[in-house]
Amino acid sequence: MLIKITASAVSQNLYRGIVKKDATEKQVMWCSRITLMLITLVAMAMMQGLTSAIVNPNDLRLMETIKSCDIFKNNELYSDSYLDA
Repeated sequence: MLIKITASAVSQNLYRGIVKKDATEKQVMWCSRITLMLITLVAMAMMQGLTSAIVNPNDLRLMETIKSCDIFKNNELYSDSYLDA
């Protein structure tokens, strides 16, 4: 659900707000669909371990997401300290 909301926000705020202000509903819908596919591909790449080329290591929120993915995939041997924090 959060992915759909993000795709909708990108298409409405960025595409219609900045890129093409007179975009039709059909164009905004296609932008939302493409954004949804890109977000899904990035998430799939992150789950396969392709995180270093995608994210900024200084972004704490993204680094926490990577740690969470590693825990879900059982890649972290000592994940207790992360879960307690």
